[in-house]
Amino acid sequence: MTWAIDLWDLDALLWAFADQETQQETGPVTPVGTGGQRFGLERHLHGFIRDNWESTELAEEWVLYEADGDEEAGFEYPTAVGRIDLLAKHRRRPEWLVVELKRGQSTDRTVAQVLRYMGWVKQHLAEPGETVQGMIISHRTDEAMRYALQGIGTDRVSAMEYKVSFSLRPVPPEEELGSGRAS
Repeated sequence: MTWAIDLWDLDALLWAFADQETQQETGPVTPVGTGGQRFGLERHLHGFIRDNWESTELAEEWVLYEADGDEEAGFEYPTAVGRIDLLAKHRRRPEWLVVELKRGQSTDRTVAQVLRYMGWVKQHLAEPGETVQGMIISHRTDEAMRYALQGIGTDRVSAMEYKVSFSLRPVPPEEELGSGRAS
C-alpha cells in the first residue's frame, strides 16, 4: 500500500499530534473570546498572510525579507532552532520582525518560541545596531501568554488575534447568465 501525502500534510499531522500531547500534559486550555471561523491548517494561515501581506496593516511598516532575489526567503525561514513563519524588515528603521503564526490558540510556549527565533536572528542576520522584535498572530490568546508578554514587554513581542470573515450571497438569475447571450 502506497500513501500519497505531501510534507505540508505530514507537518500538519505532526503539529496536531504535538498539540494533543501539550493538552494532555497541561490539561485543556480555556480559550478567551468568542467563537468564530479560523483556518483549517496552520499552513493555510501562513500562505494567506504571505499572499496578502501588502493588504495587511503590517505592510505599512514592514516588508517580507528577501535574500539574493528570493522573494520567498522570509516565508518559513529555516534556522538551526526551527522555521520562522514570517520574517520581515522595517521599511525605514534598522529593525527585524519575527512573526509566529498559530491557527488556533497561542500559549506562553509560543512566547518562548518567538524569543528563541529573535535570538537567532539577532545573532545571525541582524547587523550591529539593528533591533529584533517579535509578533504572535493567532486566533485566540490565553491568559498565561498575556502575562508572559507583560513580563517581557510588548515593545519587544506583541500579539495580534486574527478574525476570518466569510459570507455567501445569492446570485440573481440574470447575473448567472452573463452578457454573452445568443441572438
